[in-house]
Amino acid sequence: MIANLWNILCKDIVTDQVTNAVSYLQCIEGLSTAKLPADLPAINLGTLWLIEPDKSKQIKFRMRLTIERPDGSKQKLLETPEKVYAQKKRERINFQLVGMPIKSEGIHKFIIEYSDGKEWNISNDILLEISLIKKKKQSKN
Repeated sequence: MIANLWNILCKDIVTDQVTNAVSYLQCIEGLSTAKLPADLPAINLGTLWLIEPDKSKQIKFRMRLTIERPDGSKQKLLETPEKVYAQKKRERINFQLVGMPIKSEGIHKFIIEYSDGKEWNISNDILLEISLIKKKKQSKN
């Protein structure tokens, strides 16, 4: 069994070197920009997975991330190498997303998929709203 427990977009991810505890700082639901096109600033995607092999066999696991833009176009952003698990494991997989071109306002969907060695399955998605900063009109007095 493979289960995506949760996902989060944030500015920073900090892992305590002693306790291995993780802090996800400045969670992001949306971003604003003065003009488009623009490049995505440095943001992080944090994910947590439960990987539980059957008692008699190992399980293969890969993850990939695709973006679906407001116009419906899709682009694969990344894919992890395949790992084999023989026992139950909680696996954190974190990525830094930076410099991706943003061409339009609207909801950008990050589609999170996994493979168990056979086929790709959509696990979850996380939304990022991009908005254009509206300039205020100056009043004449």
